[in-house]
Amino acid sequence: MFYSKPGTFYFIDRIKSWMRRQDERLWCMVPFWDSVGIAMINECKAEDLRIVCRPGETAKYLKEGVQVRFDPEGHSKIIVGDSATLLGSFNLTYQSMFDNQENATYSRSNDYAEYFLSEWEEAAIPGEE
Repeated sequence: MFYSKPGTFYFIDRIKSWMRRQDERLWCMVPFWDSVGIAMINECKAEDLRIVCRPGETAKYLKEGVQVRFDPEGHSKIIVGDSATLLGSFNLTYQSMFDNQENATYSRSNDYAEYFLSEWEEAAIPGEE
């Protein structure tokens, strides 16, 4: 587990570094995004990039190939990678990454991938919500 240190790059650097190391999948269930989170996902090289977030303008700023679905009630914050999941209190926003006191931890359980996929199936496809 690690904690953010408001006013520093410590938290975002740890999360960004881990996200960039994922090759096969990076599935994000994070309700709120802004330009910081969008830049983070756009830098990722994983083949299967998916996001479940609250409805908004996020999708139009993402690079081609990133799949997006909406959950207007969503509050979970998990990022499923190749062999581990990052869980915490964070959103992928400037305020969360730099200003707030947040936490994150890694888990090697496959249960989170299964949970993500079940939520993915329930989430609305943009334009069909």
